[in-house]
Amino acid sequence: MKPEMLAQVEEQLYMQGGFYTWEDILDAIEKDEMTMLAIGGSFAVVRVFEFPQKKVIDVVILAGDAVDMPALEDAVETFKAGVGASGILGTGRVGWMKRMHGNWRMISVNYLKE
Repeated sequence: MKPEMLAQVEEQLYMQGGFYTWEDILDAIEKDEMTMLAIGGSFAVVRVFEFPQKKVIDVVILAGDAVDMPALEDAVETFKAGVGASGILGTGRVGWMKRMHGNWRMISVNYLKE
């Protein structure tokens, strides 16, 4: 990964609450706890969440070029079907909703108190 993209990814991880470092994500990928899907110069890191009533794909981080996002979303959809999940869960700023494709809907807003 180019240094400038790594800096953006690390900033994004911090802005999302600082739950992961890039090294944490690479470790989880190595342990098959997360999966990286790549299209062009862009990628999504996903994991499977199994709740009592639903199995969903959680998009941990998405990074890269806007032009790659529709194809990357298709790759996440294909992954979802492959693991038998019923939906995709994403977290991001409210303004990102205008960039979403398809049948996305806002279901909650996250708050963090430390």
